[in-house]
Amino acid sequence: MAQDVQQQRQARRERTISQIGRLRLNPGPVLKVMQADGNDPDHLIKALAQCPVLSARVIGVANSAGSSAIHRMDSIDRCVRHLGAKQTRTIALTMAMQQMVDQLDVDQDLVRSLWASAAFKATAAQLIAETVSPEEADRAYSLGLLQDIGLPVLLAVDPDFFQNKLAGSKGKSSWIELERAHFGIDHAELGAVMLQSWNAPTDIVLQVGRHHQPLNDDDMAWLAEMPTRIAGLLPHLDEQTTKDQSQTLAAAHARFLSESFDTLDALLAKVKQRFKLLGKAAGGTSQVPGDFVGKIIECVTGDTFSLAAKVSRLERQLAQQVDALAYAQQDARSDTLTGLLNRRGFESFAQQMLAQAAKASLSVACLMIDLDDFKPINDTYGHAAGDRVLTAAAELLQVNTAKGDLVARVGGDEFAVLILGDQQGDAYALAQRLHAVCNGKTIDLGTESKATLAMSIGGVFLERVTNTTTADQLTDAADQVMYRIKRAGKAGLKFEAMKRKAA
Repeated sequence: MAQDVQQQRQARRERTISQIGRLRLNPGPVLKVMQADGNDPDHLIKALAQCPVLSARVIGVANSAGSSAIHRMDSIDRCVRHLGAKQTRTIALTMAMQQMVDQLDVDQDLVRSLWASAAFKATAAQLIAETVSPEEADRAYSLGLLQDIGLPVLLAVDPDFFQNKLAGSKGKSSWIELERAHFGIDHAELGAVMLQSWNAPTDIVLQVGRHHQPLNDDDMAWLAEMPTRIAGLLPHLDEQTTKDQSQTLAAAHARFLSESFDTLDALLAKVKQRFKLLGKAAGGTSQVPGDFVGKIIECVTGDTFSLAAKVSRLERQLAQQVDALAYAQQDARSDTLTGLLNRRGFESFAQQMLAQAAKASLSVACLMIDLDDFKPINDTYGHAAGDRVLTAAAELLQVNTAKGDLVARVGGDEFAVLILGDQQGDAYALAQRLHAVCNGKTIDLGTESKATLAMSIGGVFLERVTNTTTADQLTDAADQVMYRIKRAGKAGLKFEAMKRKAA
């Protein structure tokens, strides 16, 4: 009997997926916006330029927001420059998703309600990410929107069932259970199937497919996926949140969010406030029932033991994942030979430091350092000797810089140093000290042979870090200075002030 039920469900699943293949869906604009870098205005402008209809809608939304610069918002370039790449990308992704589902021949009122619910969840995921892992906020918003992309598609496959059974269920049964019974597939798995067919990134496909799956004690997804998992606990339209979902949501709030939001009501109020800022891009109003928090409290207060157990479980999962993540990050961001940061680690930490420096209007200096005549050492004495030179250079740089300075090996024989908050004269003095200490240093190669360390240093100084200052700008500028030294001679030092426009 169980096998027959499974076969019937598989047949329904295949039939549903084949019906979806006949729907008019164009995911191109969504994928282009998702792949655009929210920190790179030029990249986003280029992506949006390939989607003229989407660009026009984004410009219209931007102008309708009551900006004092409305008369200047006549192109996507001006829109991105005025609003900022991150905010424009958020609006563009919202509009692209709405534009895609608008192509479906279904009840538009219901679609707008579903769309408002998805946008609300995405806003919640973004806000939660800003609280627990700010670097993941934009990604959390994207995933929040994508989580329920399967819902309007199921509506298009069988409008009557969706309206009569799902939208009208009023908590009698979970939507996931009803979907699996009728369509052979739930909207989460369906969303993953669709994204995979559109060649979306694998990690996004996986997260969308499992956003309603319960977290087990050994589940290593909690830390990275927490914002979207919590958002996934919010109801679809008038769906009743289960006791287990309510306890998990309350436990997550108690463990991770209570310092920023005293109550769940306070969290939802903040989400609603931000949700309204999306304006027309959100396509509707919040679909979270007004008594949502009250029902959660009813589920939780009668079973405080279960709530405490869930909090403890989340703490245990978090501890496991923090250890695993720290190890993975250290392994991925560190140079195994010298112990310094590698290029990836330098770029990541440098951008975080610059973001903080911009808030305080601090200065920044960047040094790019290249070892002279390093290749002959490798060729003559072997790679083990070359490794000794690199290790010795790394130690000298680390010992002669301050604890707060960022030091990295960013290439084979190339190093970088980032200094925040120093006056130009102090930063130049540091560059001079490194040049004097390192150049001429005798290195024992371990083969009764010795080598003399020589390095060229190119440095740049920026008086004030701004929100548009990037690590790439600084390293590129310092690189140019350093290579001018290399062309003029070796073991040189040059330090320049960056022009304001480079910031």
